[in-house]
Amino acid sequence: MQALARRHGVADQVHFPGFTDARTALWAADVLVLPSRREGLPMAVVEAMHCGVVPVRTPAGGHHEQIRDGVTGFLVPFDDAAALTDRLAPLLTDEALRDRMARAARQHALAHFTVDAMTRRTLQLYRAALPAVAEPPRSSGR
Repeated sequence: MQALARRHGVADQVHFPGFTDARTALWAADVLVLPSRREGLPMAVVEAMHCGVVPVRTPAGGHHEQIRDGVTGFLVPFDDAAALTDRLAPLLTDEALRDRMARAARQHALAHFTVDAMTRRTLQLYRAALPAVAEPPRSSGR
């Protein structure tokens, strides 16, 4: 990667920190930006929310489960740098807003994205999908 950065003339603009524990980096962050075009349920957003970091992301997969726009994070349209800037600016300048959203993001993550919460939801889905267990047929005695 470093050779590639040198070859493209951007080595002085790119930092390669090596291995960094994600939680350590997240605890130091104020905002997580995820401008993806395609996602499933991005764990980076879940991890950020658990650390009280406000996510700003596109409406790629999983956004309905993760973000309550304006409450637990912000959604921005795909490929819209102006909208991204409009959402980031207040988070970077308004500490009260950022703190309020960070608390809401963490509470949402703890309520919906823990092993226990996800296990409960999975069991609910299985119970709803499987027919009720019928009583075994009774022997007619023959």
